[in-house]
Amino acid sequence: MSEQLFVVSECCPVGCGFPVVLLSRRGSAEIFTYCDACGCTWVDPADAHLERGVNEITGIADRATRGVELPSLEQVARTGLELATLRALSESDWGTTLSELNAAIEARVTADETARR
Repeated sequence: MSEQLFVVSECCPVGCGFPVVLLSRRGSAEIFTYCDACGCTWVDPADAHLERGVNEITGIADRATRGVELPSLEQVARTGLELATLRALSESDWGTTLSELNAAIEARVTADETARR
């Protein structure tokens, strides 16, 4: 059975046209929104809508340097974000996997650390 993602917007402020989902930082209770098409993240699901316009751009590797996980329904409810959820999406229907996303985050963090040396 594939994991469930929670969609909070059908199109991010950048205009990618892909669903924006809730993710959590690995090892943390912090939940944020993420667009897989452009790689941008937003803390507030209300900011992750096309109508809001681009007010913040933070890449996934900057927001979650240790990787990401899918928040459980209980975590989403505990933070009050279930009210922002439009629908559920299976990981298999998402277009990427957490493994791929975490590998990309690790590569970006490693490249950034190497560039700083």
